[in-house]
Amino acid sequence: MKRFLCLVLAVALSAALFAAAGCNQEEQTPALQPIVLRSFEEYNPDFMTLKMSRNFGEISVNTDEKYVAKGKQSAKFNIRGGYYHTQTPSVNMPFFSSLAGYNYKELSKYESVGMQVYNDETFDIPMYWNFTFFDGQASPRNTVVLKSGWNDVSLKIDCDILNMFYDLKNCNGLTLEFDDYSLDEEGNYVAYEDTPTIYVDEVMLYPSPTEYTAPEVDIVLDPYEICKFEKAYQAYILKPDSDNGFVPETSIVREDNGVIPTEGMKMLKATFPKGSGGYARLSFSAKLSDKINWAQYINQVNEYCIAYDAFNATNTQQSLATYYIWGGVKEWPDPNLNWGINMEATNTSLPMSQWITYRMPLSTVYEWDERTLKEEMHMFMMFNDDIPEGGSVYFDNFRIEKI
Repeated sequence: MKRFLCLVLAVALSAALFAAAGCNQEEQTPALQPIVLRSFEEYNPDFMTLKMSRNFGEISVNTDEKYVAKGKQSAKFNIRGGYYHTQTPSVNMPFFSSLAGYNYKELSKYESVGMQVYNDETFDIPMYWNFTFFDGQASPRNTVVLKSGWNDVSLKIDCDILNMFYDLKNCNGLTLEFDDYSLDEEGNYVAYEDTPTIYVDEVMLYPSPTEYTAPEVDIVLDPYEICKFEKAYQAYILKPDSDNGFVPETSIVREDNGVIPTEGMKMLKATFPKGSGGYARLSFSAKLSDKINWAQYINQVNEYCIAYDAFNATNTQQSLATYYIWGGVKEWPDPNLNWGINMEATNTSLPMSQWITYRMPLSTVYEWDERTLKEEMHMFMMFNDDIPEGGSVYFDNFRIEKI
C-alpha cells in the first residue's frame, strides 16, 4: 500500500511539473533573431550595395579564415585617404535597395547594429559612425575605437533622441568613417600597401523586442522664446555634431562651477574633446524651427533681434560663429548650401569667464533674403577645434528680443 501511494504521488508530481513546464513554454516569447545586413558571403547585396567615398581606398573579398568571424568570407577594408581628394574616407551600408530586394529603412524597429571587426594593425583605429536619412540629413557621429585583433562592435540606436531630428521611417543607411592615412608624420605620402587594413564581418540588425512608440513631444514656446532649457524636451533640442570627430558633449545643468543661468534655473553646457582638425556644431532641431513664427515679425524687423547668452569657461578667448540657413535646407553640411544664396554667418568673440549676449537684428536677416522670415530658417553655432580639451561653453536664453 505504501509503495502504491508513493507511485501515485510520483506520477502526480511529474504531471504537475510537466504541466507547469508547458505553461512556461507557452508564456515565453521566442527570442527575436538578428537580421543579417551583411555576411559578405555573396557579391549581391553584401559588396554590390556598399558606397565608398572617392578616397576611401579599397574593399575586397577576404577568404583567409583568420579574418573571418563566420562563414567563409569577410570584407577587407584597406583605408587610405586624401591622395587625390579631400573627402573623409567613408563607406555607407544602405538599409534599402530595390535592386537587391531588401528594406530595413524603418530604423525604429531596431535597437542596435552589431558587427565583427578585425583590426590588423598594432595601433588603435578610431571608427566613426552615424546614420544617414533620405532627406539628406545625418545623425551626429559617434566613435568606436578598434583595438588590435577582433572587436565585437555594438552601435546603439537611441530612437527617442533621433526622433527629435529625423524621420525614423526613412533611414538611408549606416556610414562608417575613418581618419586620413595618406600622409605620414613628416607629410610624405604613404604607399597604398602600408595604409591600415581592417576586416568586417557579420553586420547585423538587432530588432527591438517591442514596437517603438515615439514619445509625445509637445514643443510649446513662451512668447518671444526660442529655447530657455527649462522644459523637458529642450534637453534634446540642440544637436551636437562635427565633420571630423570634434563632437562636444552636451548636458542641461543648473549652477555649475560658479556659472549661474541668466534666465530661469537651467542652462546648456557644452564640453569639448581633444581637437581633431574639424569644427564642432550645435544645431537646433527642425521641429523647433517649425514652431517659431518668424513671419509675425516681417512688419517689425527694425524692432526685434535674435539674441542668446554665452559663457566661455575655457582658459583662452574663443570665437563663436552663428550660422543661418534657409531655402529648404535644414542642416549643414549640404551640397545645396551657398554663401549669400541660402546661408550667412556672423562671428562673435567670447572673452573668458563672463556672460556675453549675442544679438542679430531681424532687419539684417530679412535683408539677406525675404525667405528667412517668410518660409523657414534654421540656425546653429560652430566652434573651431582649438578649444582646450575638456573646456566648456555655456548657453542660455535663446530668444526674440525687443531692440
